[in-house]
Amino acid sequence: MKTLIVLISALLMLVLVLPAFAQEEDAEGCEDPPQFNRVPDYWITECEVTDFNFFEFPVNAEDSVNRVEGKYWMVDYYVKEGSKPNSPLQTVRNFKGAIEKAGGKVVYMNDTDWMRITGKIVKGGAETWVCVLPRDLGYGYTLYIVEQEVMKQEITSNIMMDSLNATGHIALAITFDTGKATIKGESMPIIDQMVDLMQTNADLIVEIQGHTDNVGKPEANKKLSEDRANAVKNALVERGIAADRMSTAGYGDTKPVADNNTEEGRAQNRRVELVKK
Repeated sequence: MKTLIVLISALLMLVLVLPAFAQEEDAEGCEDPPQFNRVPDYWITECEVTDFNFFEFPVNAEDSVNRVEGKYWMVDYYVKEGSKPNSPLQTVRNFKGAIEKAGGKVVYMNDTDWMRITGKIVKGGAETWVCVLPRDLGYGYTLYIVEQEVMKQEITSNIMMDSLNATGHIALAITFDTGKATIKGESMPIIDQMVDLMQTNADLIVEIQGHTDNVGKPEANKKLSEDRANAVKNALVERGIAADRMSTAGYGDTKPVADNNTEEGRAQNRRVELVKK
C-alpha cells in the first residue's frame, strides 16, 4: 500500500511538472522570423505569419503611425523559467543594434517610459519594417515585422499616351546600375512599352529627360542624367525607332519631385521622364 501511495505521488508530481516544461517549447508551427534572432533564453508563446497583412508602426512620441502592408510576422516571446529576463531597456537597445547591423535605421525609439522601437531596412527593392514592444517588465516582448516590396511599375503604352495627352509628360521608373547609365534588365518591359508607344503613334515626338537624386556632386549628376537619357534613346533606336523623333536632356538633381533626405524620396527622384513635344 505504501509503495502504491509513493507511485501515485510520483505520477502526480510528473503531471504537475510536465506542463511547466511543455510551455517552454516554442508554440507549434512557430519559429524565429528570418530577419532577427530571438533574445537568448526566451521561447515563442505564439506567432502569426501571413502573406499579406498590415501593422501600424509607431513613428514618433505623438503616437503617429505608419501603416505598412505586405508579408507579415507577429512573434511573441517570453523568458524561460529560471532564466533572468532582459529589462525593457535592454531589449530595446539590443534591437537597435540588430537593426543597424542589418543596414537599417531606427525610425523611432522610446527608451524612457513606454519602451518600444521601430526600425526600417531597405534592401534589394524591398522595405522591411520592424517594431519591438517589451512587456511584463521585460519578461516578454512582441516582434512585428512587415516586408513591403517596393511597388513595381506596371505600365502600358496606352497609359503612357493617356498621360502625355493629359499632362504632357510621364515619369518612368527605369532603373540603372548604380552610378552608371546601364539600363537594368528589370526595366526592359518599360522600354518595350515605349517602343510600342512610338510605333503606335507615328507622329509622336518626345524628349527623354534624365533626373538624379542629390547624392554626389551636381556636375557629375548632370552628366549622369544626360548619359541615362541617351541610353534610353539608344535602346529605342536599336529597336527601330527613328532617332530624329527623340531629343534628350539631363537635369541632374535640379528638379526633385520628393524629399532627398529619405531613401524613398531619393528613389523617386532617380527617374526618366518622357515629355511630349
